[in-house]
Amino acid sequence: MARLAKNEVIEVTVDSMGGDGAGVCRHNGAVVFVPGGVAGDIMTVRIIKEYKNYYIGKIEQITVPSPERAEPGCPAAAKCGGCAYRSVNYEFELIIKRQTVADALTRLGGVDTEVTNGIEIVPSPKIDRYRNKAQYPFAVTPVGRACVGLYAPHSHRVVPLPGHDCLLQPEIYARISETVLNFVNEYNIPVYDEGSHTGLLRHLYIRSSAGEENIAVCLVINGGSLPRAGELVKRLTAGFPGVKSVSLSVNRERTNVVMGDKTVVLHGENHIEDTLCGLRFRISLNSFYQVNRGQTENLYNHIAELIMPYAGGVLLDLYCGVGTIGLCASRGKFDVMGVEIVPEAVTDARANASLNGIGSQLSKILFQIICGRYGFVYFFTT
Repeated sequence: MARLAKNEVIEVTVDSMGGDGAGVCRHNGAVVFVPGGVAGDIMTVRIIKEYKNYYIGKIEQITVPSPERAEPGCPAAAKCGGCAYRSVNYEFELIIKRQTVADALTRLGGVDTEVTNGIEIVPSPKIDRYRNKAQYPFAVTPVGRACVGLYAPHSHRVVPLPGHDCLLQPEIYARISETVLNFVNEYNIPVYDEGSHTGLLRHLYIRSSAGEENIAVCLVINGGSLPRAGELVKRLTAGFPGVKSVSLSVNRERTNVVMGDKTVVLHGENHIEDTLCGLRFRISLNSFYQVNRGQTENLYNHIAELIMPYAGGVLLDLYCGVGTIGLCASRGKFDVMGVEIVPEAVTDARANASLNGIGSQLSKILFQIICGRYGFVYFFTT
């Protein structure tokens, strides 16, 4: 393999794309990963990093763009770490993802499956504004104003969202973010600094139901309370009738974990409700819930088809979260045992069984997880 020097400029053709969306090139036997490169691009690249078996390159100029290349549609796409495939058309993105799964099964797993023999990916009903949850870190702009954004790739450097908007999130999230930031800047509430572990505001968390009639807004804080919290609640509830929950998540730890262990409810409850596959679900802030509702329904309906020949048996739902897979896929044809470690999710799962007319019974703790936390096992009986 030929060695490349840092800052060396080479001409390459992008052969393929990796799981993180970077283009994969080869130059005289050397492998070069190029963020923003699309399979089929011909470009000049500057080498910026060297590793033992590969290099990282930066695009200098795209000489011949790939026919699969698409306009990102977002001014922050080149800097933000939120979208790996924003620079390709959606049809090609599906091809890349299918190949990623096939490679993992064959090259890493050593198995030959239907994935490698022509089975296709079911596309998402929506490719923009499909997410039902956002966790935006707070940051400070060069002029001293609080802002929210997303982390740049492989870093904790916050890239501010233009207009507080991300194309993956519902548009109402941008307006809620603006309301929160106007409040924060008006009352000079300090933003958290990771290095010094000072400041109050860490993250802005928003979660919503499909029709946005149920929205939860939560501020993750490095402290026990928020100044003028009542004023924030007033602005959010007056401006957004769908906001049914406003809360604080207390996180005083030096950690990359977003949510804290203590929730202080300022308005409403510490959860919202949504419907999925025709069932009602209560979702607490710390509980896992799939972010792409439309594609989740496709997935759960397919699971139901696969398991229905075994109707009448017991369905084991590992890492069940709020119980969505087990309750949706069982269609009342199974007894469902859900296994979960997050207490809030366990509470939600029991409530969701009840909401949908399915009995629930708490079994005793069956085992202790090695890390020292307890595993909770619940039965949802048909």
